Amino acid sequence: MVEDLTTTGMSVKKTVECIRKSGGKVVGVCVMVNRDPINVNSKTIGVPFSSLGVFRAEAYEAHKCPLCKNNIPINEEIGHGKNYNLQKFHRVGGKKSVEKKYDFSGETR
Repeated sequence: MVEDLTTTGMSVKKTVECIRKSGGKVVGVCVMVNRDPINVNSKTIGVPFSSLGVFRAEAYEAHKCPLCKNNIPINEEIGHGKNYNLQKFHRVGGKKSVEKKYDFSGETR
């Protein structure tokens, strides 16, 4: 199995499980970039695992995020920021928590 990027490894684990449930055999997983090699590896994934490179980046639960605590807006243009904000919007009774939108360069729109 080939994946572009791993952060927590959950997508890879779910895909390996799905392949196995469908009768397939996973002989290994390779990712282009592994963001957390301590927690995403052969032992935690359950099959031989390798990456072309490592780019360490911390991932936070929402209530522990230092950027959120400092009211730094979530980028909605790339990644899962837009989905996260929509879920957060519905959880807090319809009040939008982030008013500004930033593009990839950090410019406010």
